Amino acid sequence: MPMTQTGKISIRKYRPRDRHRVREICFATALGGDPLDDYFNDPELFNDMLTLYYSDYEPESAFVAVSAGRTVGYLLGCADTARYVRTMRVSIAPAILKKMARAEYNIDRKTARYLRRHVLTMLRGEYLPPPLEIYPAHLHIDIADGFRRMGAGGKLMNAFHEHLKKLGVRGVHLGTSSLHRMGVPFYDKLGYSVFSRTRATTWSGLMSRDVYNIIYVKRL
Repeated sequence: MPMTQTGKISIRKYRPRDRHRVREICFATALGGDPLDDYFNDPELFNDMLTLYYSDYEPESAFVAVSAGRTVGYLLGCADTARYVRTMRVSIAPAILKKMARAEYNIDRKTARYLRRHVLTMLRGEYLPPPLEIYPAHLHIDIADGFRRMGAGGKLMNAFHEHLKKLGVRGVHLGTSSLHRMGVPFYDKLGYSVFSRTRATTWSGLMSRDVYNIIYVKRL
């Protein structure tokens, strides 16, 4: 795919050499665009949970934003969420648990607390998924600080939408939270609509305000 110019930023397909930088950006933007350091201590574990599927199992659906030869943003996509769920359950989650058992991650008290809260959130069903027969694809997008509001996000989304259309995929969803104050109007502008909005108990008692998990959907 040829590069798409966005001012000083170019959009291209993900390459294996982007993997390390994508993981850096993911952790640095994990808390509403800010770092997660105050709540999670091990970027390696966090990125194995958040990015490993996309970089290692479906890299053909990923795109990056580049400025002066450096990756400054990414979109990690999945054309078939059912496949993602199977891969996480059969391959990725067991591998992560084995690494935990061998103490290959640095899990301190704050990281353990975050993980407990996250698991409880999932068990409570706070991430209400949309019907996958209508919205089978999903995505995860982040732009590094200093490169936002330059058009990269919209170009990344457009590139992924076109990728899905070529595959015959006609619906996509994504998950975010009310912490992402820039993300919510961004998705609205792109024609996404809110499917569900539920209180995120992962953050209950950790922040001075309520946080909500938001699922957006879009027909292509």
